[in-house]
Amino acid sequence: MIVRIDEPTPNGGDYSIGIYQNDDGFECDIENATCISILEYTNEGECVGQTFGFCGSEEDLVAV
Repeated sequence: MIVRIDEPTPNGGDYSIGIYQNDDGFECDIENATCISILEYTNEGECVGQTFGFCGSEEDLVAV
């Protein structure tokens, strides 16, 4: 699932795109996602930031 948020971003972007993925790296709905990539863009289409995170509760996290 791809979600667009039309609000200013921490790195100076005008909007962000969140891409939810499962363990196999395929797009999926939010409820089944295990990770998310967040891309920040200016209105001109320049990518000004990227963040990767894990989805789920703290009980799902494994220390490495």
